[in-house]
Amino acid sequence: MSRNKIVLPLLATSLLLGVSVAMAQAPTDVYRNNMRETYGTARAQGMSNAVGALGADPTAVSVNPAGIGLYRSSEVTFGFNVGHVKSSTNWQDKEGADMSRWVGNLDHLSIIFPISNPYLATSDWRVVMGASMSSLYDYDRDYEMRSVNPEYSLSEYIANKATLVGAPYNTLRNMSSSPYFLGTMAYNGGFIETRPGYDDVYVPSTYAAINPFAPDKYAESNVTYLKPDAGRLNVSEKGSRKMYDFTIGGSWADKVYFGATLRTTSSAYARSSVYREDFHYTYKPNYNVENQVYYTELGNSLTVAGGTVGASFGLMAAVGDFGRIGISYNTPQFGRYNEVFSTTIQWYNNNRTNGKGELEPLYTNGTDDMTNTYNLMLPGDLTASAMVFLGGYGMVTYDFNWRDLGSARLQGSDFQDANQFLKEDYGSQLTHRVGLEIRPVSGFYLRAGYSYSDGGLKSEGIRPQEGNVMAYDYIASGAITDAVLRDSYQTISAGIGCRLFGRTTLDLSYVRGKASERVFPFPGTGEVKDQSGQVLAPGISSEGAAMSTVTNRMVASLTFRF
Repeated sequence: MSRNKIVLPLLATSLLLGVSVAMAQAPTDVYRNNMRETYGTARAQGMSNAVGALGADPTAVSVNPAGIGLYRSSEVTFGFNVGHVKSSTNWQDKEGADMSRWVGNLDHLSIIFPISNPYLATSDWRVVMGASMSSLYDYDRDYEMRSVNPEYSLSEYIANKATLVGAPYNTLRNMSSSPYFLGTMAYNGGFIETRPGYDDVYVPSTYAAINPFAPDKYAESNVTYLKPDAGRLNVSEKGSRKMYDFTIGGSWADKVYFGATLRTTSSAYARSSVYREDFHYTYKPNYNVENQVYYTELGNSLTVAGGTVGASFGLMAAVGDFGRIGISYNTPQFGRYNEVFSTTIQWYNNNRTNGKGELEPLYTNGTDDMTNTYNLMLPGDLTASAMVFLGGYGMVTYDFNWRDLGSARLQGSDFQDANQFLKEDYGSQLTHRVGLEIRPVSGFYLRAGYSYSDGGLKSEGIRPQEGNVMAYDYIASGAITDAVLRDSYQTISAGIGCRLFGRTTLDLSYVRGKASERVFPFPGTGEVKDQSGQVLAPGISSEGAAMSTVTNRMVASLTFRF
């Protein structure tokens, strides 16, 4: 070992261009495209999307295509929203951080029209068509996680994984031959190095000589590996996922309703992240030498664009004059995504010198933009809905939605580990929605709603421990080691609707959504042993933070009927 003179090999960035293996897909890439929030018209959002049995609303048709059969006239709807997103983290009840931003866009557009005469007395059949665009999920948010004296460092995690891969350093250091992209970045960037006497066992490069005047200053017996004094993760996300529905359906005798939808989605997502750890070692006063100071930074940028295609089918029936019941099924969505990403590593050592013997404490190593394409399958879901009329003054609605997040799949033989993780750690996600609409006077409506979704994670997959500690290997997405695990998402909403003139209506709603999550800077991993049982690398656990993301949003919809 040598800390005074270090010559780090430069990565040939030309080797990195187009290297698809660098960005290995992970469960986070699948779950990002599964995330949900309330969406659609102001009327539907004012009832927290509990509209599966409501019908005659574009978002109700999105939940259950059979709802299109209730239309008797054509309509065009425009929807807008503006809101404020605030993310708050709390690490071990010791360190907190808040970050926020404003968001807003055109989030809904639809047109619906009957293609048969809805008032024809000689027929009980009605056929209706429609098309809509809705903003299904808004990714815009910033968040920061701070930690104080965490037990393990990112360098220890990478050293453990590099040791598990078992690639000799002359293989690991070259991107063209490396089986572990992040390990290559870390080795060439100064985060890790080989353990003395081994060429395929790795240790963190953040250490200090206990006795700086020892004959063999960096002998293992004279070295102490440093724990971070502090860690800080900063993430900025932006983008949205939009849904495009093309629906045909109808009704028979105004008692039975049916519909089918061809559904496509498009997604544009971008994130940038930096994780920094600071280290400090104070020498005894009698040594009279400068203290050892390090910091390490891992930075990543990622942009993703793509989409999915699937279908939806629904049935609904009137229950006398009391209300309606319905059921709908969304088929699995099949998607293809293209991504562009890059990674930068910074390593600071106040005692580092370059090959000329000059003090050069900061070293930076990074990649050019790289590209990758992957396919995935997102799970289908089933929704059961009911609505009860409150005389002639309104209605109460309820939706129950079920989907199996564990059935999502990255398609390809390279994703066996990620797919096995999805199968074992994710399971059924249940969503409950309740809505209320009251008409106190003709042409004026009051609305309220509530929804709750769990995170879909199995308890045995999370293995919760005190203080949000992750002690297992949540598969990293290439060099992006941080991960967010969602525990729940809930909304409370209220709204009003009124007739402006003729058959034109205006709806306004307020929606407060809260996502309860946990954020981790890197995964945990088990210890690595050789064939004799000797421990080559210790097990690692990651101390995460509780995070809540609260969105306060105002939604407006304008509907023209003709």
